[in-house]
Amino acid sequence: EKVKSLVRERGSYKVIDRVTVKLNERKDKYEASFSNLGIKDAEISAGIVKEYEKLLVGGIWVIATLSYYFDEGQ
Repeated sequence: EKVKSLVRERGSYKVIDRVTVKLNERKDKYEASFSNLGIKDAEISAGIVKEYEKLLVGGIWVIATLSYYFDEGQ
């Protein structure tokens, strides 16, 4: 929870974690899950998934910069 709080307060934060990605067919977008942080359904660009296809088959360890986005309309 501390890391999630830092992402919210700073706007972005760099982490090391194991990440897996799945395609959300309803929204037609890729969503990442961070195993140690407990973050699920985080939006990830199709370009990154295309470049690192192993994200789709079991996941990989990554150094990632997480960014915070809040949509008041949801």
